[in-house]
Amino acid sequence: MWRRGATQVVGLDFTVLSGTNAPPDGSLITAVVADRANGALVSCSATVRAVPAAVLELSTEQSPVASGGNFSYTSAYHNGSASGLSSAQLSLPLPTGASFVSANGGGVLGADGVVRWTLSSVPAGMSMLP
Repeated sequence: MWRRGATQVVGLDFTVLSGTNAPPDGSLITAVVADRANGALVSCSATVRAVPAAVLELSTEQSPVASGGNFSYTSAYHNGSASGLSSAQLSLPLPTGASFVSANGGGVLGADGVVRWTLSSVPAGMSMLP
C-alpha cells in the first residue's frame, strides 16, 4: 500500500538481445507508473548510454612535477565488448610543456607529439598493459 508522499525506489537493468533492436545512444527510455485506484500517473525518463568497447586508464605517481623533473604514466586498457578487438591502436598525446623520453611496449612518438602503440588483438573482457 502506498502513502501520499511515500517514495519507492526500483532498479532496472536492461539487456539488448539483438543489435538491431538496440536503442541508439542518446535515446530516451520513459518509465510510467500508474496508480489506477487514484487515477494518477508518474513518469521518469533515462538516457541510453552505450558502453564503450575500449576503456583506457592512465595514472601517475609523480604529482606535482617540478620544472625539469621526470614523471611517467602507467596506462592500461580494457576491452568491455563481447568480442575481441583487433588492429587496435593506443594513442597518448604528450602533455603541454613535456618532452618525450621513452615508452615501453613498442610505443613510438609521432611528429604530431602523440605516442602510439599498435596493439595485438584484445580478447573480450580482458585488461592489458601496453
